[in-house]
Amino acid sequence: MQPMKSLRTLAPTILGLLTLTVTHPVNAQVVINTLDNGNLSVTGMKSGSGCTVLFDPQGEIVQQGESCGSTEVRKAHIAINRYLQEQGTSDDRNGNRQPEAGTTVPQLSDLVGARAGQAENTVKQRGYRWVKSDDSGYSYWLEGKTDYCVTIKTDQGRYQSIIYAGGPVDCQN
Repeated sequence: MQPMKSLRTLAPTILGLLTLTVTHPVNAQVVINTLDNGNLSVTGMKSGSGCTVLFDPQGEIVQQGESCGSTEVRKAHIAINRYLQEQGTSDDRNGNRQPEAGTTVPQLSDLVGARAGQAENTVKQRGYRWVKSDDSGYSYWLEGKTDYCVTIKTDQGRYQSIIYAGGPVDCQN
């Protein structure tokens, strides 16, 4: 595989330029370039970092720059998944479309009614990563295998509902 070229070198070979804005604390702008070989180049996850992640057309990482940290790679995954969803080509690794917002998460449905403090470890053990919580009792998690956003509503110390959120944007910091 050839080393990754700079975007200036690749500019003449870019078939299309699509821009997605991802809102996060540094207000960086994620840019997705479609290259002539069909791969997708994602940049701009963090202002000034120089991180570039290259994905194949199915959304799998082909290559990532040495300057890319795990947070930037996660943000690139979120951006590419959203882009593929918008293009109508987003399937997870098992060939399934993201569930509709409000759909119960089957892998966690047994935890509804459980004490939040005790059930949180079970959620983590089942492959979910905590992203954030808000003041109204909602916590947001990423499903490990798919990066789907999951919302858990807690009230009076117990999980009241565990559902899929509207999309990856809901799980951004």
